Amino acid sequence: MNEYRITRNCSICNQEKECSAAVFVPAGENKAKTKSYTGAVDTTFANEFTLYACDDCGAEKGKIPTKCWFFALLGNLMLILAIVLPIVLGSQTKGDSPIFIGLSLGMVGWIIAMIAGCILMAKTRFNSHNNAYGAVVAQMVPYVGLILLLKNRKRINRCACATTALKPIADEYQQKEKQKDEEITRLVESGKELTEEEQQRVDERAREKEIAEQQAEYAREAQQEQVKKNNLRGAIFGIIFTVLIAIWGATVYGSGRGVMTLFHTIELSPTAFAIIIVVLIVWDILSLVKAIKDRNR
Repeated sequence: MNEYRITRNCSICNQEKECSAAVFVPAGENKAKTKSYTGAVDTTFANEFTLYACDDCGAEKGKIPTKCWFFALLGNLMLILAIVLPIVLGSQTKGDSPIFIGLSLGMVGWIIAMIAGCILMAKTRFNSHNNAYGAVVAQMVPYVGLILLLKNRKRINRCACATTALKPIADEYQQKEKQKDEEITRLVESGKELTEEEQQRVDERAREKEIAEQQAEYAREAQQEQVKKNNLRGAIFGIIFTVLIAIWGATVYGSGRGVMTLFHTIELSPTAFAIIIVVLIVWDILSLVKAIKDRNR
């Protein structure tokens, strides 16, 4: 993952340093909240704003996500126990109980580790070129997710500290912006003739709003274009994947040495497998046609 670090005036100490960024959106009366994670193609809102925290201010005023780290490690520990316990209990107990215990423990551990890992990696999204999307998806793979978490431990903690340290600053920023809008509204609706200075403030605020709207619109157009590209790429990969599965299945059935299974439990006859492949190909073709039409609009 490429890390995105920028030199800005820290929103807390106001000194020019290398900072971590955090994006906030309004959340009710004079409040702001961290912008929600929206995946690889991040959605831009007209009223979002970005603040910056240097490492010193983040470490001093922010918080490390201790609870998320605890659950991430707990989940991976449960995954390890899910392998070890059935082996230990199997030598002492007959029947399927050890296997059932291992599967149950493994499933719960996987869910806990995946959720905690996704939350931790999402904390780096404002400081990564690819918005941490790949690393978030990797949390679904046992142990691989933990390796990525440990590899990015310092950056996760730094970004989390920056975001929590900036939360009060974001609330204050939101309050000031609201006060500006209320003041401008009172001037415009007062009905009195505005002074040159007051008119200048009104015009300047209007320009700020217009620029913000234009930037948001440009960002939305770029996002829509990226979504179209991703849809087209996904449809092509879908067809390639289906063809590879079809070739693999044909090889398995042609050799007469095995059968294809669904979810590793349901054995498929050659006819059932062929029907599934045809359905997948039709679905992939329809997806490709739709993606091409959307791309050409």
